[in-house]
Amino acid sequence: MAEARFLSPLDARFLPEWDDWRQLIVLLAPLRYYSALADREIVVPAGFVCDRESRPTSGPVTGPEVNEAGVLHDYLYRSHELPRALADSVYQEALLAMGLHPVWADQRYRMVDCYGGRAYETGPSRCRIIRLT
Repeated sequence: MAEARFLSPLDARFLPEWDDWRQLIVLLAPLRYYSALADREIVVPAGFVCDRESRPTSGPVTGPEVNEAGVLHDYLYRSHELPRALADSVYQEALLAMGLHPVWADQRYRMVDCYGGRAYETGPSRCRIIRLT
């Protein structure tokens, strides 16, 4: 089985739009990731709009932002390309693939596992892909 890894860099720009306290971004090129857990490549399309890694800025979730993993997780929640439990596990896998400390990756996994249900349920209604010119 191949090792989990991002196959392309995150290429995005900020939009003049906000989702609560997070400024939105749009992908300028596809973000490609190989998941060993899902045993397949996942492609987040260019034009996908999201808020990157939306996590508390203080409290029990620590460590640096890992925007690649956040974008991937946002896409999986909004596209329903994978079942929720697998999407959450792929998020943790992507955090580790980016070199995040395992303790921090586990904390973030537990947060989405415990509190991500509503976000997953409403994901398709929030999925937004804009046409780039």
